[in-house]
Amino acid sequence: MGAPSAMQNLYDIYEGYHKLGGRYVTLGSDAHYAGGVGGGIDEAFRMADKIGLKSVHFVRREMIIDV
Repeated sequence: MGAPSAMQNLYDIYEGYHKLGGRYVTLGSDAHYAGGVGGGIDEAFRMADKIGLKSVHFVRREMIIDV
């Protein structure tokens, strides 16, 4: 997911979002090459779970909670 400082910044943002009542996040990969697709996604799921956020995705505008 990147440098430790970037990870801490993301954690702080997610934690603040949760404290304000946020419950759901969509997670993805900002890959700049094919080999980077999905890099760090497991860590992102763990971070969201630790904070108490549920990962979701959408299919035809319907929210689906990831398990």
